[in-house]
Amino acid sequence: MCGKCKQTIGEKLIKDFFPQRVIELNEFLKTERLSIQNFSKVHSNIEEFARIDHLIENRSESEATETSAKRARIENDSDSKSHGNYNIVYEELIDEIKPQIRTLIEKCNSVKIWIQLLIPRIEDGNNFGVSIQEDILGEVARIESEAAGFLDQIS
Repeated sequence: MCGKCKQTIGEKLIKDFFPQRVIELNEFLKTERLSIQNFSKVHSNIEEFARIDHLIENRSESEATETSAKRARIENDSDSKSHGNYNIVYEELIDEIKPQIRTLIEKCNSVKIWIQLLIPRIEDGNNFGVSIQEDILGEVARIESEAAGFLDQIS
């Protein structure tokens, strides 16, 4: 890709994409889904989890001798039942936010490449602009790594 094309992509990201995304995310924060007034929507039934945990712990000896595949299937079934209606609101929000975070990581990578392409050769004397670009490059890399960390935490 030519330098001018990459410059255009980077400028569009900085001038258009990121400000528009900030506006969209601010609107998302104001939605009904994030202003939960009734916390019973996200409340889980602790007794249900205690009952399922008790069933898992008190398996009969015959279940203990089953094949490992069968045991794994039983545990997975129990896990899916225990998480069946637990925090559905949170799960829906996470499913909506994951693509946003992935897009942020991709766009940060594009901005990093754009900045790297704009950094001139370091020559003797006046390198102030280069140091600014390197500082900005470091900040973009930090944002990208934090976003990747958030994605790992919710995945």
